[in-house]
This record gives sequence, structure tokens and C-alpha cells, in this order.
Amino acid sequence: MSVTITADLAGLDRIIDYLATDVDAAVRPAAYVGAQVLYRAVQRNVAGLHTVTGNLRRSIYCAYSRDNSGKGRATYHISWNHRKAPHGHLLENGHWMRYRVYRGKDGHLHTDKSQPLATPVWVPAHPFVRPAQARFAEATAAAEAELLSRLGVL
Repeated sequence: MSVTITADLAGLDRIIDYLATDVDAAVRPAAYVGAQVLYRAVQRNVAGLHTVTGNLRRSIYCAYSRDNSGKGRATYHISWNHRKAPHGHLLENGHWMRYRVYRGKDGHLHTDKSQPLATPVWVPAHPFVRPAQARFAEATAAAEAELLSRLGVL
């Protein structure tokens, strides 16, 4: 025995198309809300570091990535500008100090490569980006709530 059901699904197709349009329009703002959670966490982490010039704090950014985004997907990059704060990777990852370092009259630290240390010294990491990863669940929840709000579900 078999049963055949005939239904007009044109209305359902219109609803799906409508929702797809809404989802595409809501993805970037939702991703931005989630990215802001991580961006603020990185800013807080940098604020907790010893500050000399403030270049690292001023170099933190949250930028939309057109190359890594597409239909139904939005990507934001959160990092520091390596040109404004080239020392950021030294703080994030730690480094070996092989030469004498001194503070110049300008208040900045300088490396004197003419005076190598007898024994290199490991300067431990003071990460500020990696600890923000602990906020991924919070960022995801914020992005999801924003998406659902924009779709009128919440």
C-alpha cells in the first residue's frame, strides 16, 4: 500500500527565501557583536600589562575581512598592528634577550648590540591575544543572540 500526498510548497519556498535574505543581512552585525567581546578582552589584557608608550594599546584593532567572508559568513580579525607595535610578538610569545637593554633619554628601551650578554636571558611571555580565546563561548553566545534578535526570534 502506498500513500501519495500532493502539496503546494510555493509558500514554504517564499518563507525560506525570506529567511535566507534576513540571515544574510544579519550575519555581519551578529559576527561584529561576537568580535567585540573578543576585542574588549584583548584590550583589557593589554591594559593589564606594564605600559611604557601605549603603542600596543593604540595598535589593537578589530577589522572586517572581506577576503574571509562571504554569503552567510562574516569574519573579523582581532590583533595588533605590527607596524605600530612591533614588540607585540615579543610580549605575546616571550623571547630570548641576547644583548644589553637600556632606557634612552627618550624614555624608550633600546638594545645595544655591541654589548652581548654573557648568558642569554629568557623573557617570559605576557600574552594578551591568546587569553582572549577563553571568551569564545561568550562571543558565540553574543553573536547568536544578536542573530536571533535580528531575525525576530527573540
